[in-house]
Amino acid sequence: MSLFQNKYRINSLRLKGYDYSKEAAYFVTICVKDKKHSFGEVIQKNNSIFVELNDLGKLAEINFKEIENLHPYAIIDQYVIMPNHVHGIIAIIEQQITPDNNNENVLYEYKNSFSPQRKNIPSIIRGYKASIKSFANKNKIEFSWQPGYSDRIIRNDTELENVQKYIFENPIKWSLDKDFPENLYM
Repeated sequence: MSLFQNKYRINSLRLKGYDYSKEAAYFVTICVKDKKHSFGEVIQKNNSIFVELNDLGKLAEINFKEIENLHPYAIIDQYVIMPNHVHGIIAIIEQQITPDNNNENVLYEYKNSFSPQRKNIPSIIRGYKASIKSFANKNKIEFSWQPGYSDRIIRNDTELENVQKYIFENPIKWSLDKDFPENLYM
């Protein structure tokens, strides 16, 4: 945290100078404010462990899958909706292309000191979080997101496999580490 105009603000967790609209896979974690169990509960039944989602959790899952339809340049890979957070892998697959003066396609490099404001991971997460919060407000459900989110740029296939495994095993870890919830966040 740092002071800006005599007010504390949370420093950005984004990798400084990185263009989050670049083709890559990103591991994102979005948390509910105060780690409140807003999306459901982890259940152990018949030797299996799974997340039993409530209505808000079901919407969180539907809207996470819907990211691909709303953002055709994005693909959703492995994800899980947990009681108080969402883990997911979002891949940006389409580069921004614009015709030049000769009507040939060339890669368009967006130059903005504040970074591109669309077709990137921050805009996807902003829209996703807003959709859940809007539903909660309309239905008088007490709900808030933790400010921001965490992300990691997945750099190779081994890292991708490790993150996929981590996401898949998250409900099992929840059950094993229920007394240590801080272990559930990468």
